[in-house]
Amino acid sequence: MLTQLQNATSAYAILVVPLLFENGLDRLVNCTLVVDISPELQIKRTTERDAVDAQQVRNIIASQASRDEKLSKADDVIDNQGDISALRDKVAALHNKYIKLAAQT
Repeated sequence: MLTQLQNATSAYAILVVPLLFENGLDRLVNCTLVVDISPELQIKRTTERDAVDAQQVRNIIASQASRDEKLSKADDVIDNQGDISALRDKVAALHNKYIKLAAQT
């Protein structure tokens, strides 16, 4: 992961790390983003996507940092409660923000 970051030629790079805060990897980045969703919707989507039972998903969520902790540590938050088109608009807005931030450094 670190080698890929060093070799990146884009204006900015995104690390997709589900346990970023839990593993202290946020020290490697300039900005953190949390894609937020209610636990109920997270359980629903995960059980449908991965064909697992709800208790297994609850156990995984319980082993992670709390939602409040993640939100308090995040520099940016995308609310993923809605449909995919709403998510695309939010991602595009953050992309523009990150391009501007990268140009300042």
